[in-house]
Amino acid sequence: MCNARTQGIQKGCGHYVAIKTIEVIDCGRPNCRHSAHHACGRSRSACACAKYYGPDVEEIVRTETAWCDHCSSWYEGKGAPRKR
Repeated sequence: MCNARTQGIQKGCGHYVAIKTIEVIDCGRPNCRHSAHHACGRSRSACACAKYYGPDVEEIVRTETAWCDHCSSWYEGKGAPRKR
């Protein structure tokens, strides 16, 4: 699988939020849809080759103490645990 090299923010909850894709690292495999060496003769919709990128190569640009959107809605929204 091809990978993406991204820049992003390390949030206080521990999640990494990508803000910019720098480059795509080509895996060189013929069965990867994103590779320059993709050899499948079928149309993109009928292709059974790998469709997804591998894990990002992360470059942390800055860190924040705030939670990401997903965690803040979980812990501070309607479904948040009650404070004692």
